[in-house]
Amino acid sequence: MENFSALYEIEEEKMCLISEDWEKNPPTVRKVEKITVPTEEEIKTYLNMTIDEIEKLTGNAINQSGTLMVFSFNVFFPCLDLDNSSFYFICINYDTSEKPRYLSFLRNYDEEYLSTIGLSENMSFRDIMNLWGETEIEERNRFEEYHYCIRYERNGLTYEFIANNKEGKWFDFFIY
Repeated sequence: MENFSALYEIEEEKMCLISEDWEKNPPTVRKVEKITVPTEEEIKTYLNMTIDEIEKLTGNAINQSGTLMVFSFNVFFPCLDLDNSSFYFICINYDTSEKPRYLSFLRNYDEEYLSTIGLSENMSFRDIMNLWGETEIEERNRFEEYHYCIRYERNGLTYEFIANNKEGKWFDFFIY
């Protein structure tokens, strides 16, 4: 009990010192630049560049130490993450002379981008088809996992909306 009391007193003193320092130098609010989502034209430009060109332009390198699981719990792809960006690239392999296969958005920016093309995360496949036109719902079975996909070509880009349910609720989307 004596050891506990002594430790408690030391912790109390530390907290007091921290409080005094905070009063002398209160934290300040730092202005953070807003990260924006790219336009369709910017996406086309990126997707027509090689991974090497994107790495040189952005100063970021393809993630060699890890991969991102997409489309399936069993399929992994290398990614090119960009610092201070709303999106990342999914690559087929580590060959930097190739173009990335897909552009996708970080979770916090999905809705922001979808709103620029007249869609929302809360939509289902039927809602998207009502706006962009009828299309086939493809059923994919990879490694005993079922996924459903609708695909649209729009302004020189292909959009794939993929869900693990046939209604297409809670979809992920990828642009190539």
